Amino acid sequence: MGFLKGLFGGREKSPPPPPSDKVLAIQDALRARVQPCLRLRPGGAGASRLGGEPELTGDWPVWKGGPMVFVAQLDLTEMRSAGGPDWLPAAGRLLFFCEPGAWGSDPEDAGGALVRHETAPAEPRLPPTDLPREARFKATPVSFEAGESWPSQERLEIDWDTIGKHDYAALEAFEEAHTPETPAHQVGGYPGAVQDDAMEEICQEVTQSPRGAQDWRLLLQVDSDRERGMTWFDSGRLYFWIREQDARAGDFSKVWLIVQSG
Repeated sequence: MGFLKGLFGGREKSPPPPPSDKVLAIQDALRARVQPCLRLRPGGAGASRLGGEPELTGDWPVWKGGPMVFVAQLDLTEMRSAGGPDWLPAAGRLLFFCEPGAWGSDPEDAGGALVRHETAPAEPRLPPTDLPREARFKATPVSFEAGESWPSQERLEIDWDTIGKHDYAALEAFEEAHTPETPAHQVGGYPGAVQDDAMEEICQEVTQSPRGAQDWRLLLQVDSDRERGMTWFDSGRLYFWIREQDARAGDFSKVWLIVQSG
């Protein structure tokens, strides 16, 4: 090895040049748009969990004649204690149901997601017998960790024709350094898009809601997690969206689901 090292020079690679002013400006623009979020981490007492049996009052949700998939139960007191968004109620629990086949790109997908804000005590509810076994997930308790959510470079107007090879590599490394580890379950902040990142615009266009796309907030992102048998098509993700004014009013009847798959 020493002979080969001497034969071919054995010099260490030169460090990469410092980021150009153009790269630094883009990094500063991304940094200025950072938003707070909550990361869902394994652990906790079980009041918040992915899968399992929901503490549900009332009937099990149905869409187009079939039972919906139970995705998650999140305790709002735990979320608020961890620094969760102030646009959500401070108490109770949110129960997330969906039909993953409702991709969210068509008005006909309305009703493919349902979120209930429950405040009354309830026993865990077994799913209906006609809910397929592969659509039932083992309970995974989660806790909440405050974090920073960085926007993707797609959210900036970057003239990529002016970005050289070195600058492109520097920006790619910068974005990778601020991308959360998978599975990336999250409340608030920017979505970790698998495909189109302009989900707020999609929600606005499909629902034709008053005002604009700037009102939509990421209520919950649920990643695929093969270890726990929770997969959304080909390693996809679920994104539950809500308008901030609806969330502040405690109205979860207009939640919109977008499903993306790689």
